[in-house]
Amino acid sequence: MRSLVMFRLAYRNVLLNWRHSLATILAICLGYAAVSLFDGFMGHIRGFTVESYVSRGMVGHIVVQKTGAGAKVHDDIWHATLDEPEQARITAILEKDTRIATFSRFLSITGVGSLGNGKQAVFIGIGHDVEKGRAIRGDKWLWNTIAGRPLAVEDQSEVLIGMGLARRFGCEFDTHGAMTSEGTYLPVERKISCPRSNLQLSVTTEHLQVNALDLKPVGVVDMLIREFNDRFIMLPLQTAQKLADSKRVNHFSILLEDPDQQYRVATDLRSQIEADGIDAEVVHWLDYAAAAPAKGGLEILSIFRSLFLTVIGVISAMSVANSMMKSINERVREIGTLRSFGFRRDDILLMLLAEGFFLGAFSCALGLLLTVVVASLISAAGLHFNTGVMSDTTPLKVNMNIASWLATFLVLCAVTTLTSWLVARRATRLVVADALRHVA
Repeated sequence: MRSLVMFRLAYRNVLLNWRHSLATILAICLGYAAVSLFDGFMGHIRGFTVESYVSRGMVGHIVVQKTGAGAKVHDDIWHATLDEPEQARITAILEKDTRIATFSRFLSITGVGSLGNGKQAVFIGIGHDVEKGRAIRGDKWLWNTIAGRPLAVEDQSEVLIGMGLARRFGCEFDTHGAMTSEGTYLPVERKISCPRSNLQLSVTTEHLQVNALDLKPVGVVDMLIREFNDRFIMLPLQTAQKLADSKRVNHFSILLEDPDQQYRVATDLRSQIEADGIDAEVVHWLDYAAAAPAKGGLEILSIFRSLFLTVIGVISAMSVANSMMKSINERVREIGTLRSFGFRRDDILLMLLAEGFFLGAFSCALGLLLTVVVASLISAAGLHFNTGVMSDTTPLKVNMNIASWLATFLVLCAVTTLTSWLVARRATRLVVADALRHVA
């Protein structure tokens, strides 16, 4: 009962003296909004990155590759590939696991491409199982070309070209109106015009011979990173293997039914592959070599967020300490009066603690309201920003990350409460007579 009285007194004091704490309220409110908006922005970037690699880039949730393929540099690159018997044994394991939605094999090749107009360029080609690649991309990224059209499942003579490489070859295409409001591609075939109808690709085979094929460029893709677009081509796995004169593959990309089971499924697959004696390793998509830029970027953002929250916490603590010290100094006689009425030191301490908590809670509640309003305005404005290495601008959005916002709310309230406790201990130790004689 007495505790309830102290909470009521604390609540009344915060409401009546809000003008004295206005600077503190604004500091915590703006700090909370800044951290929460950054959290929402991080949530958008994280979701954008995951989708770009897992679905759009067909990396999947889990990757199975030759042991050490991501770390070792071999004189013979074919040592880091999986042969046919290994592929068959891995395929048998994957097909038995009902948690796996689909999987696709990939083979990387490099060589020189030419359209016969005197312009040549070194390319990096990615061959994949076209039909299964479509399943990994899903409905959202089924249409993965910004001009032209995607690869046909039944035609092994087609190839997709990165935007920068297509322009280097002299191809002309129009990307105007290719994107939807959600950032995906409209499934409309846009004309692509190249100097010749066939693109000649020349590669060094597994057996150190030179092989060449004429393939038809049917579409232009945007791989998001400018360097990739300047060298990238995409083609059917069978065509890539024909060019390389090899049946090997670099890795399997696996898409799961439930993304939340990524690490559990990876652990189970790793155990099965080791038990079967296959010289292969299972890695999470974020640990895959091609996803290194994404992993580094997300780690940096996470560090920035932690530093940001720490700075805001320190500012909040200093603001609350200053406000509470001023408030306590002005209310020493009030505290002495409460003590003379029979309130114990613990009661006074509880009241001051509650004031700190309410001060933090009111400030964070205002910050939460400000965050929702600003996040809605940013998302509705359709803003974009340039990251430098990206081939195009990235949409600026703030996800409504309610769970993270509530966690920040609780952290800042805990900081203000703890600060109030540290400051209020002095007031509770005053002798009643001294407190009543105190002059502020």
